Amino acid sequence: MKKQLLYITIISLALSACSGGDSGEPPTPPQPEVKIPTAASLVSPANNTECNEGTIVSADLSSVLFQWNPSENTNTYTLKVTNLNTNTTQEQSTSNTSQSMALLRGTPFSWSVISKSNSTTETAESGTFKFFNAGAPVENHTPFPAEAISPSRGATLSDVTSITLEWESSDIDNDLASHTVKLLGTSEALDQVDFSDEATTTYETTTAQSVSEVAVEAGKIYYWQVTSQDEEGNSATSEVFEFRVN
Repeated sequence: MKKQLLYITIISLALSACSGGDSGEPPTPPQPEVKIPTAASLVSPANNTECNEGTIVSADLSSVLFQWNPSENTNTYTLKVTNLNTNTTQEQSTSNTSQSMALLRGTPFSWSVISKSNSTTETAESGTFKFFNAGAPVENHTPFPAEAISPSRGATLSDVTSITLEWESSDIDNDLASHTVKLLGTSEALDQVDFSDEATTTYETTTAQSVSEVAVEAGKIYYWQVTSQDEEGNSATSEVFEFRVN
């Protein structure tokens, strides 16, 4: 019996030694850490200002220099500039922290920067600045088109019968005088919206940038638009904002 136990122990040790040997597979090398880009901080043109330092290209265009601080883990940047009158966007890529772009004079714009890395598809976008690209000398500027705050664009609201419409409007001259809000509840798509429809509700405010106790109904899509006017009679109309009520 002792010989049999000794034989089993030897066999077990032999099998254990074999199973613990080199399998022939090379070890998996450690994967390098992927570093995600961080967001850049914008410098110039400054937010809510008039940019009058651009180089005039023609009666309609001037070249504006955009500058921002470098962001970490970034190889390239994409500069995004949006015409706030037409809501069209121009983009340019660069490895530098500055970039010039030819823009319409006498026009409001917004801009931001996207940070990109060669080692990952993840990106980071800066905040957004707005500025007015100077045109011929004027004594008073048109307001910036309003931006929706609440309800946010594309929001879906449930179990509500009244809401507050809130927006943000600004003007270089700080002389905003009034706002006109048009609201239409319908089942139509955006391209069918007509604010001259008799179902449109109009709200008037002075410097206030909200309207409270706005009645809404379930099962409708609501579209709204804000026209901002300054003391000199200059006005700007926002794009159409949308939300849904369930």
